[in-house]
Amino acid sequence: MKINRKIIEKLKPCKDRLENYIEHYGDRTFDVIEFLQLDGITHRDKLWVVLRLVDHDTKVVFAMDCALTAIAANTAVYSVDATDVYASAVNVAYDAAYAAYVDATNAAADTAYDVAYDAEQERQIEALIYLIGGAV
Repeated sequence: MKINRKIIEKLKPCKDRLENYIEHYGDRTFDVIEFLQLDGITHRDKLWVVLRLVDHDTKVVFAMDCALTAIAANTAVYSVDATDVYASAVNVAYDAAYAAYVDATNAAADTAYDVAYDAEQERQIEALIYLIGGAV
């Protein structure tokens, strides 16, 4: 699967995000793995594009991976029994992700959070590359 300006335009991104892509990469074409590794595009924008292009099964597995990671982070923060959390993972995925977000927001100045956040973003990109079939 290739990603370029025309593909991104068909997805109808907001104007400033498209302009950002054009400013950094113009009419260049990338495969999905190269696109996920670009420096001039935010993590959020990479996921926005790629998750609109990959198949449904890849989206589902990626979403489950992110939810379980959020649950594990929430479990570590609140020292909740992991078996109880995983037993109701489907019901608590949103709450856990939101709680992790609130905790992260409150601790934004904390260097440990910044490092963990960066590592999780990198892990998400690596997971998506793996799911698409590329070597990490």
